[in-house]
Amino acid sequence: MDERNPIENKESLDIIIGNNIIKERTLRNMSREDLADIMDLTVAHLGLIERGKRGVVAHTFYKLGRTFGVPLETFFEISSEINLEEHFVGDKQLGDNRKKIMSMLTNLSEAEIEFTVDFLKGLHKMKKNDNKDNDSQPQKE
Repeated sequence: MDERNPIENKESLDIIIGNNIIKERTLRNMSREDLADIMDLTVAHLGLIERGKRGVVAHTFYKLGRTFGVPLETFFEISSEINLEEHFVGDKQLGDNRKKIMSMLTNLSEAEIEFTVDFLKGLHKMKKNDNKDNDSQPQKE
């Protein structure tokens, strides 16, 4: 085995590809449903691909590359780190907290990411409801 290449078998490669699909999707704030819709796949099938339980055919690779605007090599990268600057080119407002959150997400499992997204959606909904309540109250003079 080549020491520079930790891929030992097809299953390992499928896991690496799946993790990179999750990374690219997450960086774009896309849900699994959103990507499955674009890719013309079922959510269940995309979930299997992302978990490394199903391989990816050439046509799907092509569509993934086009959808994310990345070269196909992106899906074979072994690094677990996200280069935020590369993905947010031109975003001068990218703050430290946002970088920290994105960095933390790379270390979570898919289930933990889904839980986190649901939690954040709940917070967002509460915030919107608070704003509505404040807007509907009469202003004091």
